[in-house]
Amino acid sequence: MRIKTTRALPNFLELFGTIIERFGLGGAIVVAVVAEFEIHATTEQHHELIDKFLGHGTGTFWTVAVSGLLFVAVSLAQRSHYRKSAVILQKRIDELVEEKTRLHEALIGRSLRHAADLEGPIKTPPPAKPKKHAKPK
Repeated sequence: MRIKTTRALPNFLELFGTIIERFGLGGAIVVAVVAEFEIHATTEQHHELIDKFLGHGTGTFWTVAVSGLLFVAVSLAQRSHYRKSAVILQKRIDELVEEKTRLHEALIGRSLRHAADLEGPIKTPPPAKPKKHAKPK
């Protein structure tokens, strides 16, 4: 028996990767659980979940507490994900700045002067005044 090769798994992994980039790992797990429940749950299970969320038969406190804890956990996971991404991006920006400086110095044949290396305030000339055009007669 020959197995057909399809792009279903790579497409699914690409979609899941996009969800992780957009919502973080916690958000991606929540989306996966909700999607799984929507696809495979029966109508009775949907009604049961809604009843539990509204607090019928369990007490309202627990449903709100669990939902709140889930929200906090997802928010913290998202925050952690974005902080890691920001650190990676900042490192890459710093690498590019160093490379750009090195290339400029190689091109002009001397080291660049940076404003941070200069002593005293930096004086810039005032902007040039626009020239007055002669009126045609």
